[in-house]
Amino acid sequence: MIEDINNRIDEIDDTIQDLRNERYELEKKLMVEQQEKLKCLVGLCVVRGSEVFKVINVPQEDKMSVGFSFNPYQIPVVRLGKTTITKMTLFSRAVDAEDPKEQFLKEHQTCSKGHFEKRLVNIVERLNNI
Repeated sequence: MIEDINNRIDEIDDTIQDLRNERYELEKKLMVEQQEKLKCLVGLCVVRGSEVFKVINVPQEDKMSVGFSFNPYQIPVVRLGKTTITKMTLFSRAVDAEDPKEQFLKEHQTCSKGHFEKRLVNIVERLNNI
């Protein structure tokens, strides 16, 4: 009786591990699909208040000691303040939309790449004058 119970527990443990492995593979596949869907955002420039942002990449996985973490709603950007340049993320629901670019631009006010570049040149000139 005890041996039967132990055997059944082992079978359940094996099934759980198989399911965990399958889930891990599916989550990786989902991440790759979401990254591909968001590639259309790279290079877009938006403005919020006095800050200008440029999308520099798609969301990336964070490797952890066990597995990984991935947030498709955090879009990597470069932020140009009046005198600062910062790498950060902007929140967007673009990954959930049929047209991610359209959704991103609904959420954030667009600006031209020229506007971003002028701001960047201005910051660099200020730094050079220090």
